[in-house]
Amino acid sequence: MSTVITFLLFGPLACCLVEGSKLAITVNKTRFYIGNERFFLSGANTAWVNYGADFGNNQYEQSRQEFLYLLSNISDAGGNSMRTWVHVDGHTSPHFNSTGYVIGLDKDGTFLADFGRYLDDARARNILVFATLWNGAVVNPQNGSLLEGLITDESKLQSYIDHALIPWVTAVKNHPAMGGWEIINEMEGLLITGERSHEPCFDTRFLVGSTAGFAGERNHLKDLLRFLNWQTDAIRSVDPQALVTSGSWRQWSQSGALGGRNLYSDHCLLKAGGRPQGTLTFYSTHVYAILDLFFWPDAAFKHVMTDYELDKPLVLAEFSQAGGARMTITDQFLWAYQKGYSGAWSWQSVSSGGASDTLKTQVKGIHSLKGSNNQTQGGRIAIHIQKTKSSWFVSRLLQWMISWFG
Repeated sequence: MSTVITFLLFGPLACCLVEGSKLAITVNKTRFYIGNERFFLSGANTAWVNYGADFGNNQYEQSRQEFLYLLSNISDAGGNSMRTWVHVDGHTSPHFNSTGYVIGLDKDGTFLADFGRYLDDARARNILVFATLWNGAVVNPQNGSLLEGLITDESKLQSYIDHALIPWVTAVKNHPAMGGWEIINEMEGLLITGERSHEPCFDTRFLVGSTAGFAGERNHLKDLLRFLNWQTDAIRSVDPQALVTSGSWRQWSQSGALGGRNLYSDHCLLKAGGRPQGTLTFYSTHVYAILDLFFWPDAAFKHVMTDYELDKPLVLAEFSQAGGARMTITDQFLWAYQKGYSGAWSWQSVSSGGASDTLKTQVKGIHSLKGSNNQTQGGRIAIHIQKTKSSWFVSRLLQWMISWFG
């Protein structure tokens, strides 16, 4: 009886005060909003500390101190978000059986605890995490068949959705630091170019000579778009308000306005996969110069966002001064903020991978936007998702009351 009374008295209050609430980031046409204010994602990639081995199987404990250092640096510079890769090629998560079907998030069963702790660490520093599930830019010969199976075999993809993705989204959808999801980094690396199709969404002849297929031409475009559609649908079925994207290697494959084609459009994703909630909520693209000499004609640092004639927000999810054709990091962040884009994440805070800037350089760029809130440009940057001292005190008080009366 006392337990029932305790719940009736304190249960709802404990829920609201201890757990806190998640920022309601909404999309209106080509912009993000928090309430009535335009909102801009500013931060960096922390794609990995240990490549594809940061979460699950107790691995976050090994990476945590470096993540804390990077989170703190991005936060202190005024950043509000971080893009982090998770499965990559599947070599440590999710957990596959011997025939390539997914049977869980990880072998040891610590994935949700690991990732939850990362979100807690991010929340303590007012950072939103955007989780990138897979990587199409590099194929590891030893593990490539695991991801390949999910792309080409519908039953294997469904096993990942049922036994890994849905449990993961369910566990974190209400966490204040869970910013959003990215299905795959640069799927264009895996594309077979030059394929003819009566359906324009699956025709890749326009990509010949574009550098698409740079990771080895392995997959048909229709299979990759189904891969995006099904996972996006699963995420949005569990969390209808989720922000979901998939990062293109350049704008040639994400806009038809400059001679390319938008393969990430609602029409193409639905045509390939058929699942109704499997459409992206925002676009994201990468911006690197050719041999660090000049940008592609379709590059975001040569265009304002409206040039692409898109119907959703567009985030510049990778760029760097090192790969920026002599454009400084501060100029890159300011360009993104002033030219209609909805976010900017520099590459990458651990200073590894091609064309990566040092952390010091990236912090300089992020700091150039610190505290900005120009509603005629990028909008608000500062957020507050931290637990306050008062909420910590109330949490402890409620725990004591529940234990006393229970």
